[in-house]
Amino acid sequence: MKANISISPAASLVHEDVEIVVDDLEYSTIHKLELRLIHKAGTSLVWSLQIKYLGVRFGGYFNCTPPVDLEYYLIVTDPRERKVCEKMFRRRLMYPTVQRIEVEESFPPDAGARPKVTGTIFKPPGTGPFPTIIDISGTGGGLNEQKRAALDSRGFVVLCLAFFKYKSLPEDLLTVELQYFEDAINYITSLPYTRDRIVFQGVSFGGTLVMFLTTKFPKIKAVCSINGSFAMDQFAHVRVNGKCPPIGIFKADGAHVKFLNDLMVYTDMVRNIELGEGADFEFKETSLVTAFRFVSALDDLSTPTIYANSYLSARLRDAGRKFEGFSKPTAAIQVFMEEASSKFGREPSASFRSISERRPLCQTI
Repeated sequence: MKANISISPAASLVHEDVEIVVDDLEYSTIHKLELRLIHKAGTSLVWSLQIKYLGVRFGGYFNCTPPVDLEYYLIVTDPRERKVCEKMFRRRLMYPTVQRIEVEESFPPDAGARPKVTGTIFKPPGTGPFPTIIDISGTGGGLNEQKRAALDSRGFVVLCLAFFKYKSLPEDLLTVELQYFEDAINYITSLPYTRDRIVFQGVSFGGTLVMFLTTKFPKIKAVCSINGSFAMDQFAHVRVNGKCPPIGIFKADGAHVKFLNDLMVYTDMVRNIELGEGADFEFKETSLVTAFRFVSALDDLSTPTIYANSYLSARLRDAGRKFEGFSKPTAAIQVFMEEASSKFGREPSASFRSISERRPLCQTI
């Protein structure tokens, strides 16, 4: 009898569990199951990768803008590496009934020459109001929609917000104004299907920036920083009323510069930046009910996320704010922000529980 692969459910979202069963294999024989992701760019998030297009390097940033289904290829081989059976299947980033709405709006309408609020809204079916998230990326700029669409499939309205290197927005990160983010907050909360209490989520420098934004805008009631740092610096910051705010400064002598495989490793550089007066985030200026979440990769060579999370946790504890943190052993991080939905409209729930009375999230290293 020929071996057969069955996958249930046949169509699923990326956050849903899938049951994979291989029947009728030869008894008492070791077989290998290899799962390949067929994608336009390289990634290390699965066991194996088959690049869909020629001329694309392995290890590229996993970008799905607009979101597309992920194609997987499961292969079963015997001890002689002979193919026994195979099956293709798909995983969706976005639920079919979710609306994807491209946005390029002047807000408020009399904003004049200010940059337009630019990005993509993902809206679930229905009239709402829905819990609302704004999601931003880091120093690479542009628009990265993949995890935003997955969040929307769990009942959130998500504004995937670009802030430079996209359409008519500035090309240079260091020219971006704080005002742009206030305009984005006011725009998304003005829509009839959203709420006036929002979550701000960011990755890399975006994770750093969301911490800064909480000290400026009280509508932010929860934040998730993914691999963020503990301060802005001279290479990654936004401007406030045309001026550079207090930031961290790298050592001029090049101390702590390291290279791995001819690539610069930034972790020691970032950890040892000198913080000027006011460069620390003033968490006492945040809303009393704002909750904070850190998600960090243990092997991040760009930002010392474990150190940063420990540093920021201590400051949040001193400010009497609610926070929690998660660390993963690899850079393959999946964030489950749906837990935050229970906190909208009231004080943060147990999903954003305070750990002020517990031991620190991690020891300073």
